[in-house]
Order: sequence, then structure tokens, then C-alpha cells
Amino acid sequence: MNIIKNNSIEWLKGYGIDIQRLTEKLGSNIATPPVGLMLCKVKPQESAHLHQHEDKEMFIVLQGKAIVSNGVEEQHLDQHDLTYFPSEEQHTIKNISTTDELIYLSIYWIEG
Repeated sequence: MNIIKNNSIEWLKGYGIDIQRLTEKLGSNIATPPVGLMLCKVKPQESAHLHQHEDKEMFIVLQGKAIVSNGVEEQHLDQHDLTYFPSEEQHTIKNISTTDELIYLSIYWIEG
């Protein structure tokens, strides 16, 4: 068993929001997992930069309410909702609360 305490992982800026790259902290004594995990925090009324990448990606809302967009279509997400973005699809997420942080888990991977 390998446990990583959340308070041991620093928050970084990425995509215009606060992120913790969880899988990078697993250490070299275990095999590289097939997915990346990133904990993300978005301040009230703020959003991630619209971006795209080779990775496929899913968001699971852990706390708060959000609007996700692929630059064309927008959808509302509540706590525990999940969304999926295929490889190279533009996407962003916005915290629609005026008072509370949005927290979500990003799961990303490249097939092949």
C-alpha cells in the first residue's frame, strides 16, 4: 500500500487554476499508472483557460457547480457529475458560484 497525504502535495498554477498533480507523487517504487490524476481548484466566478491536448480527459466534480464548454457547447455540472473530452477537443470549466470554490478531479490518459 502506498499512501500520499494530500497536505504533502503542493498546489501549482496550471491552465489558469490551482492544481495538484497527484500521480507524480506516487514515487518510483510502483509502476506508472495508466492514467494521470490531478486535483483542481477553481475560485468563485473564475475558469480554466480554454485549451486542448493529446490526452483524453474526464472531470468529476467533487464540490460545487460548474459550466463546462468545448468552445461551442456549454453544459452545467453539479457535484458528482462527470464529463469526458476526447483527444484534441478544446475545453474549459468555470466555477459558477459567487462564494464557494469548485473542486474537481481530472483523470487523463493517452491511448496507445
